[in-house]
Amino acid sequence: MLEIGTVIERLKGKFKPDTTVVVGHSGGAAIAAVLLGMQPGLADAAILIGCPCDMAAWRLGRSRTPWMSEDPLMWVGQVKQTTKIIALTGSRDDTTAPGLAKTYVEHLQKRGIKAVFKVVPDAGHIDVLRSQAITDAIAELLR
Repeated sequence: MLEIGTVIERLKGKFKPDTTVVVGHSGGAAIAAVLLGMQPGLADAAILIGCPCDMAAWRLGRSRTPWMSEDPLMWVGQVKQTTKIIALTGSRDDTTAPGLAKTYVEHLQKRGIKAVFKVVPDAGHIDVLRSQAITDAIAELLR
């Protein structure tokens, strides 16, 4: 995971963007959420799409074999206060239920972080990627 953060830092060094927004879907969203806490300041904002941001809840009933992975909820306390986050989950997402990202956003909001959770109507886990909500979120974060 730290390797992904290193790549983002190198890209920032090369292109010198005014704003860095990370975008991830599913497991990529969970990685982005963890990186926000693991490397505060790495990104100014994030769009988390279909995020299993509460790993303990997500794992319930999924597998009898435990596996190790970072839990975004465990990193909420280290997320930089100025980070802006929009979490999007489809209303019909049966892979990462909307409550998983909602819980993460609520924890961020308790810390005063500008985080928003939005349900994308009639979207599942994959077709949410074709949603106008993503383009709208990018525009919102770059304003």
